[in-house]
Amino acid sequence: QIKLRANRLGASGSGFYVLSENDMTTVEKRMEQLKPHVMVVDSIQTMYLPELASAPGSVSQVRESASILMRLAKAAGVSVFLVGHV
Repeated sequence: QIKLRANRLGASGSGFYVLSENDMTTVEKRMEQLKPHVMVVDSIQTMYLPELASAPGSVSQVRESASILMRLAKAAGVSVFLVGHV
């Protein structure tokens, strides 16, 4: 679906990478490997850290996931857009 939409908008190309993952540990590793200029997380409520006992979407999971993304963004100079659903 994402590929079809990108093609329709004329935005397809080798500069895009889609990661279907909600484990923040994996996302952090891939972000460090890929070194993107821009990153979009859709949605922050689905992200989780395995070491926290709470469920994805809980206040502690969202806070810690956002904190990791903020730290990575500042360290690497990456713009991060977080999508949240209420």
